[in-house]
Amino acid sequence: MRPKCDKKLKLQSLVDRWRAGEPVELPWEIRDRHFALVRITDAPHAYYSGYYMETSRNDTLSLESARDLVTHYGRIRAKGHDWKATPEDRIYIGVPPSKARKSSAWGYRLTRVKADGTTHLGCTAFEGEEIERLGRRIAELDMHQAAKAAGAAA
Repeated sequence: MRPKCDKKLKLQSLVDRWRAGEPVELPWEIRDRHFALVRITDAPHAYYSGYYMETSRNDTLSLESARDLVTHYGRIRAKGHDWKATPEDRIYIGVPPSKARKSSAWGYRLTRVKADGTTHLGCTAFEGEEIERLGRRIAELDMHQAAKAAGAAA
């Protein structure tokens, strides 16, 4: 194999392991690319207990906030055209409801969702496929937790 192919396969392997929740260090080629990657993890974290969302740039959101992102993304994408936030739009992800109208210092502002799915949350851009993958992962996790709760209740 050519060295370039080997490197691409190695990077993809690291991404796959990172998405699976392994504590791998992503190289700069992944962290500094234009679009960030997303995963759901339950790795120990100072602010979260249990599952939370993490980006390849080390930004984090609670699982509930990640659900909000997926919900807003789906609602906006259903319109079928580009959407860009106006000053009146107040879609902040990761903001406690009591702070939503008072400050943007909490969380990230959803600023753009393009027709192709490209999403801008704060200063981070995601490909639509990444947000859709996030939604599928959250749905899988919810189904797993529901089955676990049903088994415990039986």
